[in-house]
Amino acid sequence: METVETRPLTTWDKVAGLVVVGLMMGFLLNPIQSAVATVLSLVFHPLSTVLPFSALLSGVGSATGLITTVVAMRLRDDDRAQELKERAETLQERLDGDDEDELEELSPELANTQWELLKTSIRPALWSALVTVPTFLWLRWMFADPATALAPAVVVLPALGPVTLTATIVGPVKVWLAWYLGASISTRLVTRRAIRYLS
Repeated sequence: METVETRPLTTWDKVAGLVVVGLMMGFLLNPIQSAVATVLSLVFHPLSTVLPFSALLSGVGSATGLITTVVAMRLRDDDRAQELKERAETLQERLDGDDEDELEELSPELANTQWELLKTSIRPALWSALVTVPTFLWLRWMFADPATALAPAVVVLPALGPVTLTATIVGPVKVWLAWYLGASISTRLVTRRAIRYLS
């Protein structure tokens, strides 16, 4: 059996990964979160003066969903992922036997194939995180520090009326998070269907 073709992450992929790690430190370090949120507020604050905050929150979620879906679909190689998945399944079936020589020979090949399969998901995830992580840091900052942020404590949502955005729905899920995720996920679904229909 031929060895799987290795495709290393590019230099830009690695740079994106380092930036994402730095941004994610904002969840632990307030100065990073504040810096990211301050920059994004320069964009979103003017919009908040002309849009209801519920519409702004929906727009941010929709924009995030659209961008991440397009990025993921452009960077993901579905044919290669399917090929690697089938290869990993074949190798796993062969390794289920009792042949110790074959076990020793194929184990590294299986590990390499699984790593290559993982990388087909890593690239889209890295580049999508460049959008989702700063956005989420901005949202988190707004609701954690309302005195310096632009989010109102209460908004009027369609069919629900006045709602406290920081109210808990269940567990750690707040109203603002559910509203944002609802807009983002629904946009992703629509975008995927549209791209597949047009392609």
